[in-house]
Amino acid sequence: MKLKRNEYKRLEKYVRKLIPSDYDKFDLSAEVDKSLTYHENRAIVEEKITALYGEIDLEKRVSKAKVEQEKEDYTIVQEIKETENQAVKEFKESLESLDITSSKNIEKAFFILNKYTKAVCSGSVNGLILEGETGIGKSHNVLKAINESKTDFVYCSGYTTTLELYHFLYNNKNKIIFFDDTKNIFSNSAGLEILKSCLFSVNGKRLVRYSTTSDKLKVPNQFIFEGGLIVSVNDLGWKADEDLKAVVDRVLYYNLKFSFYEKMKIIKELVSRAYKETTIEDRELIFNYIKKNTTKATENLNFRLFFKLLDLYKFDEENFERLAKGVIRTNKEIDLLYQVLEECNSIKEAQVKWTQETGKHRATFYRLKKQMVVEK
Repeated sequence: MKLKRNEYKRLEKYVRKLIPSDYDKFDLSAEVDKSLTYHENRAIVEEKITALYGEIDLEKRVSKAKVEQEKEDYTIVQEIKETENQAVKEFKESLESLDITSSKNIEKAFFILNKYTKAVCSGSVNGLILEGETGIGKSHNVLKAINESKTDFVYCSGYTTTLELYHFLYNNKNKIIFFDDTKNIFSNSAGLEILKSCLFSVNGKRLVRYSTTSDKLKVPNQFIFEGGLIVSVNDLGWKADEDLKAVVDRVLYYNLKFSFYEKMKIIKELVSRAYKETTIEDRELIFNYIKKNTTKATENLNFRLFFKLLDLYKFDEENFERLAKGVIRTNKEIDLLYQVLEECNSIKEAQVKWTQETGKHRATFYRLKKQMVVEK
């Protein structure tokens, strides 16, 4: 949540009350981080004023405000804890009652992606841009939906230049094209213009042109595109790019994202699915290992992790746990952040404890805290 204009005004009034005689000498704008909330910025300002004017004087000036802030922080932390405890309870109950022969969670998780993909295959829409972290089934479920649609399609993965892109589009102008992990097709303005032409036209005819004097162009320099485009990327970063926004606006856009608990539910269901030479007992063992050794701060908790650990287990059951420790990656700083917010009664207390244990600056604490999502 960004600092709003009226909240900045509140900060100005607050600082004026703290140091009325020295207010004009204090550079508030230099201390404020507009990406943080009002209360986070107020904590930073208080710390700065304490350093400049002394702890005792500041305490006298803000005693009432401090009590109110602590009460508010306590309420926020308690709400986080309550929400988190409820999520954990529901998660445990769902795992205990989950029928692993069912695929309801998997069907529900990929329902929108399935429908969006089929909308492109049917010609109802011209394109789909799919964004989401690696290893959560984007490609598999797009291909599954395409096959269910019985649509003529081509698959493209890896690097492609603008000229190669144009050739590829021309040669497959009547098909559904699935660009998998090819973010670089958005990397230059010429490629973006070609993609925009493939996806939209005022008169209904999607005329695609490629203007060049190069003898490397082996096809006509313009054609009508009548197919559909599906592009899957891990991180598009389109909100900061106006040209890319123009492409996204012309198609269906879907960010496939799962919470820690949703991932665990889906992995639980994968236990019932045959995989290589593994038994259901093998898969249950690996699921329980993941459940015990991952947290919301695990960076590579995805469906590939389940199969990767299964492969390791079948390779060397005796040394599996030693080998698996090097596979699971957990961000220790974020893991600690969850812990201190759980243990402390105020955000300020959690920040102090976290910075003491990590040696990192308080601004890092607030930046990471802002990235956290309370999973419901």
